[in-house]
Amino acid sequence: MIHHERTTMGGNAVNIYTYKAMDRRGQVIERQQVAHDERDLRAILKGGGFVVISITKRSLGFGKCRNEFTIQFLKHLLQLLSNRLDLMTSLEITARLFAKAEERAIVAYVMSSIRSGYALSASLAKISNCFDAFVVKTIEISEKTSKLTDAMEGIIEYMEAKADIGKRVKNAMRYPIVLLCCVVCVMLFWLIAVVPKFAELFVDVGAKLPLVTRVIIRVSITLSEHYVSAFMGFMILGFALFLASKNSKIMERLYRAVPVISTIKKEMYAMNFFYAMGMMTREKIHLMEGLEYVSSMGNAGKVLEIVSLVKKGSNLSNALRQSRLFNNHELSIIEAGERSGDLWPTFKAGADMLKARIMHRTQKAIGMLQPITIVVIGGMLITIICSVIMPIYSNLEFCL
Repeated sequence: MIHHERTTMGGNAVNIYTYKAMDRRGQVIERQQVAHDERDLRAILKGGGFVVISITKRSLGFGKCRNEFTIQFLKHLLQLLSNRLDLMTSLEITARLFAKAEERAIVAYVMSSIRSGYALSASLAKISNCFDAFVVKTIEISEKTSKLTDAMEGIIEYMEAKADIGKRVKNAMRYPIVLLCCVVCVMLFWLIAVVPKFAELFVDVGAKLPLVTRVIIRVSITLSEHYVSAFMGFMILGFALFLASKNSKIMERLYRAVPVISTIKKEMYAMNFFYAMGMMTREKIHLMEGLEYVSSMGNAGKVLEIVSLVKKGSNLSNALRQSRLFNNHELSIIEAGERSGDLWPTFKAGADMLKARIMHRTQKAIGMLQPITIVVIGGMLITIICSVIMPIYSNLEFCL
């Protein structure tokens, strides 16, 4: 009996455990295993006839899979299934293709779940920190239509598009971040080691100091006298920023506050929507069911409003227009699909168009970011240097 579970984004996260156990032949083995918690692991081992000796949770755990693992898992599985191997054989070979024990343990957990009677989608849903709702829902649909390999091809294309955008952003951000760190170190050296010497000189000659110099000297003295407290303050601030970056609500507000980023985020959602709905319509899934699946990918409230409007007789383009999730260009693509009677090609064309637009907009934003960063950093350095040079120049001019 195959179990199909309707799952949501929340899911259950899993952890990596290292255990020692005695098998039925009396041999002691030491292996790694994925489980939701220690109780879950003990139940798995007991079911396999093992006597537990010790269980240790890995310090790294498995909080969230790397995106590369998910893509490689699907690629390996797709290649093997396309060669007409059965699912379990494909998973066994896929597990051996991963070098890391943690990744092999993830695949082993999926296999264990399937052997217990669960479908592939339900098994992946148990590991929500590796396989998100889009992957699970798409595979669940493909299981109903018997087009698993087609669905995997679409998922891989979608995930690689997102990964490519993220990789471009990270690569472009490295230079400004490294430059900023170097400048901060130089500034701290100036404030702690150089500026106090000039401050003593200005006091000795009774120089009249401009406001900016007095402010810089005050900051310098504070850092010199309380460098331990200042260091701790920087550490606390950095930790607070790190925690804020992990809070999706805070980051969402930050994204909305920055015009360029908010536009890219909106287009990313539109691209996800088009990819997902394209795969639904290609598999001949009913429009209502497809929209309900898509609601698990974000903006659930607005998507459910769209579902309600369509049920009342509104066409899809008008319902989407009232949601204000899409611009006129994107809506015109959907209208064209409604007129042609086939939404699949239009959703696919829309997803490709949005992908190209996001790539272009991201590259343009990154191109603007680097010179802006250099100007800001240059301004900070010039301010500190001028705060030291201006009083010297003024007093020399006075003496002459």
